[in-house]
Amino acid sequence: MEPSEITAFVAEHPDAAMVTSRADGRAHVARIELGLVDGRIWTSGSPSLVRHANLARDPRSTLFVFAGPPDHRWLGLECDIVVLDGPENLDRHVRLLRARHGDAAGAGRVLAHDDTVGHDRPYELDEYAE
Repeated sequence: MEPSEITAFVAEHPDAAMVTSRADGRAHVARIELGLVDGRIWTSGSPSLVRHANLARDPRSTLFVFAGPPDHRWLGLECDIVVLDGPENLDRHVRLLRARHGDAAGAGRVLAHDDTVGHDRPYELDEYAE
């Protein structure tokens, strides 16, 4: 598959599973959502997540990108993940969220997941940065 075909598939089908390796070598699987930023595949996560610790120790990962029913196509990608931590990366995270959701949240806002309600909701940028 050509790189342009990979990015087209990811753009159309952002749902994926990320497989990382635990310290004892067992696989850890997490459902994620992908986005394309400047032609590169990006995702997000929190330092409290198991996959974050796994990737800090071993950046190798397998992504299983899938189309929703009734389309049964899928794509497997072997990746080396670069983890970008810290408040200096907030602008990158906002770029990812806007690549995923466009302007759905409106000017000066971003649409992002809220664990307390269990789904995405609009945030003011300064509220999201906290």
